Parts: sequence; structure tokens; C-alpha cells
Amino acid sequence: MTINDQAKLFKVTLSDWNGTVRGRPFRKIAIAAGSSLYDLAVVTIESFDFDLDHAFGFYDNIKNWTRSEKGYELFADIGEKMKFPGVKRATVSKVFHTPKQKLLLLFD
Repeated sequence: MTINDQAKLFKVTLSDWNGTVRGRPFRKIAIAAGSSLYDLAVVTIESFDFDLDHAFGFYDNIKNWTRSEKGYELFADIGEKMKFPGVKRATVSKVFHTPKQKLLLLFD
């Protein structure tokens, strides 16, 4: 959801391993549209009181991330050969370009 052209608002829900979100804790996060997906992950992970001490990625298949057609992965930024591009150069405004678009943030 766009607040304006310069910021995006997200509702981020903590799910279980099966992707169940009903009744689970959530946060509303505002972030500059020009921020990277890495920045969005940092804010999201910290908002649930987790430490950013594991790899993560964003994936378009919410129920089965291994079957995603689009994604962004931290390992790609550190030189690993990955299926998807990295999170540090992907901006929030370029990735989240349509209303109600969803991606899974998988935090290992």
C-alpha cells in the first residue's frame, strides 16, 4: 500500500511454517519507497524482536517458496550463484508496484 510516492505501508504478519496467518501477530511498517528489500527485511525482522542473524529471501509463492517464479535472496548479494537476484539493489518501489501485492519474507 502506498502512503504517497515516497513511502510504502506494509502489513506484515508472522506466520507459522504452513503459512497460517489467522490470529498471528502482525505489524504495520512504513518505509521509504527508495529503500532496498534488505532495509525492509531489517525493519520487519527487528519489529518482531528477532536478530538479523540468518539468511533471508523474498518469494512470490507464499505457500511453497521453493516453487516461486520471482524472488530476491541475500546470498546473491554476497556472490553466491542463486536462482534470484539480491535484496540490496532491489528497491521497494520497483518490487512492490501493484496494490495488495504479497511476498513471503522467509527468514531462516
